[in-house]
Formats: sequence, C-alpha cells, structure tokens
Amino acid sequence: MKTIKLPALLLVLSLLAFTFIDAFQELGITKAEAEDYITSSVTSGAPSIPSKARTIAMANRAAIVHAIGSFAKSYVHSDHFKNNYAEWWKGQEPTKPQTPEQKAADRKQQEVAAKKTQDESVANLKKQIAETKDPTTKKMYEDALKMTVQIIASTQTPEFKESIKKSYELQAQMEAEEYKTNTATYESKMKEGQAQKDPTVFIKAGLQKFLAETEGVDFNAKLKTNEYGAKIFVNEEYESKGGYWKQAFRAGKPTVDAARVMAKQWLSEMK
Repeated sequence: MKTIKLPALLLVLSLLAFTFIDAFQELGITKAEAEDYITSSVTSGAPSIPSKARTIAMANRAAIVHAIGSFAKSYVHSDHFKNNYAEWWKGQEPTKPQTPEQKAADRKQQEVAAKKTQDESVANLKKQIAETKDPTTKKMYEDALKMTVQIIASTQTPEFKESIKKSYELQAQMEAEEYKTNTATYESKMKEGQAQKDPTVFIKAGLQKFLAETEGVDFNAKLKTNEYGAKIFVNEEYESKGGYWKQAFRAGKPTVDAARVMAKQWLSEMK
C-alpha cells in the first residue's frame, strides 16, 4: 500500500475541509450570487471573481478554488443553470435586417404622417386666425399660414417630385446592397449562435483560454513602484502581459496551480 507523505496528506485534508458554504462565506457571497458569478464567467468568457477574493489568506486559496470549482462543475449541469443560459442565449439572437421593401413601406408611412401633420398645421393656423381678436397676433398667424402654404406648394411641383423620385431610387439601390451585406452578417451570427447553444462550447473555450494564458507565470517576478505610486513589474515584458497573467500572479502559485488542475480535469471530462 502506497504511503502518502505528510505534506500531501495535509493538502488533501485542507481541500476536503472546505465545503461549498465555507467557500461562499470566505468570498462574502451567497449560493445564489455564486451561481450568478459562474453564469457570468461562462457567458462572458472571462472569470467573474468576487472582490473579496483578493483578501483571502494565501493558505486557504487552493482549498477555496477546489470547492468553488467543484460547485461550478455541479451547477452547470443543473436545470437552473441550463434555464438561465437558455434565456441569456435567446437574448443574444441578432435582429433580422429589414428588407428594401420594408424600408420603402416605412418611408410611405412617414410621407402619410408628414402630410397629416401639414394638414393639421394649416387647419390649426386657420382656426387661430379666426379666433384671434388682437391684430398683431392675428397678423403673426396669417404670416405663418402663408409661409406654411408656400412650403407645401413647393413640394408639389413636378421638379421637386422628380428629385424626390430619383433620390428614392438611389436610396433603394443602396439599401438593396446594404441588405445583402447585413443578411450575410445576420446569417453568420445566427450560425455562430447555434453553435453556442450548448454552454459546453463556452466552458471549454474559457478553460482553454485560462490554461493558455496562465502557462509559465513567473510567481517570483520582482515589482517596483512607479512615479504614480502603483506597483508594476520590473521586467517590462511581464508588464505588457494580459489581464489573465497578471491576475494569476496576484492570486499566487497555490491558487493558480489548483485552478489549472481543476481546469485540466474538467476539460478531460468533457471530451
């Protein structure tokens, strides 16, 4: 029978000692909030982490990662998560582009509405003129009516109507080309959305991204304080690293090692 060395045994016991509830309490969140963090992490493709996580003692972090990781694996198989994900997924469906015919119909409605507004404006001005006793005010309404009638008349000339016709024809051509482009984009997004209907696609992508971007983190990297009082890496290459890498550095080696083991195990189970 293989003997487990004491340090390894202590690690195993510490991992087992943390229940889901213990982990939630350490993170300062409820079970429902933990579920929201997990859902957000899956749908956004980036880990959503409670702010209190950075204050947890380094010695406890690996155990909490194990507890939360185990909870996450269990939760994503629950009906609650599946329903939430399905609702989120449905909300991502792109809007189907309007056809040129639909846009033309909209313009026709706008023309009818504009004509109605013009008629109402003329009728209202005539009413104000008839009811107004003050000569100065009556003259103001009469001038406004005259200008309104002139504007309306200018839109009824053959020249104006012809220019509007040509403008609409050119617009229709542009809309036809635009519709082709928008339809291709819409169909591409619909196809992509269908592929993402299964949350496993997002989960696998997120785990793979985490493993790729936390590979080879130098946890012994030196820091310095810049002129603004912020901590930055002495090594400029490290300073240019992405958010995952820097988050992993701040989380610490025990935390990241535990998370990487959990991620690899989870990926292997999804194959």
